[in-house]
Amino acid sequence: MSRTPDGTVPQPRSDTALFAHYAYKLEDAKTHDLNRWASRVGLAVGRDALRNAPKHAARLDRAADRDAVAAPWLRVDWHALDFFMAMVRLQLIAPRKSDLDSLEGLEGIVDLYVAGETALAIVVFERRSDRESLRLRLGDFGTILDWDEVDEHRPGALTSTFRGLARAASLREGLDLRRGPGG
Repeated sequence: MSRTPDGTVPQPRSDTALFAHYAYKLEDAKTHDLNRWASRVGLAVGRDALRNAPKHAARLDRAADRDAVAAPWLRVDWHALDFFMAMVRLQLIAPRKSDLDSLEGLEGIVDLYVAGETALAIVVFERRSDRESLRLRLGDFGTILDWDEVDEHRPGALTSTFRGLARAASLREGLDLRRGPGG
């Protein structure tokens, strides 16, 4: 017998549980503490719904591979590792899939966004001398339009975004503890 939903959507199918799932993972909350974590965030979502949200979320019903939506992640503190980071904007020579796959596989790129024939690559390098090598390798894919060294990396922004998404979804779905179950 399935449990009666607290809100307008069964917890495991809700955006609230899905977004909160990503937030708790990013925060490294322990599974035995998820009920308390959800309560602190103000979400009327239980531990099982949080843990299993990617398997059941309605938002992912059309996803070809639910597990690939948010692969197991690693949040890196590049500053603590004494790495340098830069944002590089490239005018791509050929934005074909094979070229983008090769660019994505280039050592040093940790994130890549493509918009038409322009790419924004977030790159890291260990030594200043590695910067020139990376510049040369990137030049094989296009013209470097901008190379801006990053002064500060704030990876907590992703966590804040998913917490915020979970809170907004909880209001829509009647799963907000501050308003009470069911709205």
